[in-house]
Amino acid sequence: MLITFIGHASLLIEANEVKILSDPWWNGPCFGAEWCPYALPYLQAVNEGRIDYVYVSHGHHDHFHPPTLKLFRGAKVLVAKGSELSCAI
Repeated sequence: MLITFIGHASLLIEANEVKILSDPWWNGPCFGAEWCPYALPYLQAVNEGRIDYVYVSHGHHDHFHPPTLKLFRGAKVLVAKGSELSCAI
């Protein structure tokens, strides 16, 4: 298993040829353009190959960020059962 810190709350977890990306946010600001990602994320690990799953821990804009999530079309989105997002997706 390999775990790579991408930035902010985002981790890339690789195990048995499966890649899971958590809470991606880097494609633009959030919270009414008041927040921007800092420091810049380490995207090289994300850009190497496909992402199989994207795990979103909760619905805050810096975890559930539509402009960034759109970059991972084809990946399955994982949310916690009973979370506010389980009905939104």
